[in-house]
Parts: sequence; structure tokens; C-alpha cells
Amino acid sequence: MDWFLWWGFSYWTYTSDVQLTLRMSGQRGGRLLDIGCGAGVHLRLFHRAGFDVEGVELSPQDCEIARRAAGCSIHQGTLEAAPLVSQSFDVITLFNTLEHLLNPQETVRAVYKLLRPGGWLVAKLPVSDGWQPTLLGRWWRSIREIPRHLCVPSTSGVHLLLE
Repeated sequence: MDWFLWWGFSYWTYTSDVQLTLRMSGQRGGRLLDIGCGAGVHLRLFHRAGFDVEGVELSPQDCEIARRAAGCSIHQGTLEAAPLVSQSFDVITLFNTLEHLLNPQETVRAVYKLLRPGGWLVAKLPVSDGWQPTLLGRWWRSIREIPRHLCVPSTSGVHLLLE
């Protein structure tokens, strides 16, 4: 394990996301796109797991960090503006990203166009009717992050979004 994965990041959270993605999808390689890739920690871990990785990130500063950390192509800007080829990814991840978007439906539609037949969309986002808001109520962090969180759907809302 290297300093990048420990410095300022929760190593357990990132590795759990990667392990769960591998377990759910059954994928052991191929092309992976991480939307909202931040500083590239997920990308670096997926690369170590055998994937050819690429990222999309709005923040120019995070793009530069991710390029150096993950050693891969990072597109600065929105997914819709990135020069990506249709049906070219086996896995596309959106870890803690959809809740920050003004129009998550548009992004999901773009993701489906980029996925190869049989490809996987893996998303992680807060839901308003999950165990955390039930247990924590008004102290639930995701509600307190409004206006950074533009949408916090219910579980059924996530299902509708992904249809």
C-alpha cells in the first residue's frame, strides 16, 4: 500500500467500492470509466485490479492530481462533453456523483450509450429512505450537504432514474 492511498483518503471505503464492483459485475478487466473520479483513487485501484481505466472530472485541480496518481486519461469537464466513443466501456462507475448533478437523467442516458452490450453501470449515492437517514434523522450528513447535494432520491427514485 502506498502513501497516496492513505494520505487524506479512507482506504477502506475505496477498496470496498472496488471489491463490491468486482463481485457484483464479475468483471476482471476490460475498459472502465469513472465519472466524478476526483483525485483518481478508484482509478488507481481498478487499474491494479486489471482494468484499462479512464476518468471524467469537473475540477481542474483534481484532474491534474488524478492524471499523476492513476497515470491515465482524465477528461476535464462533463461526461456529455468528453470525447468518448459509444459502446466502448465494460464498466462505468459513478461513486458519490449522481447526487451532485443538475440533471442526473441526462448523465445516465449518456452512460448507457457508452456501455458495451452486457456492460455494468455501478452507482453509489445516498438515498432518502435508507437506514442512515432513518437512524440519524436531521443529523444525517447527506441532508446537511445541501446545496452540494442537488438531489437525494428515494430507493424507488433511483430505480426510476436507472430505467
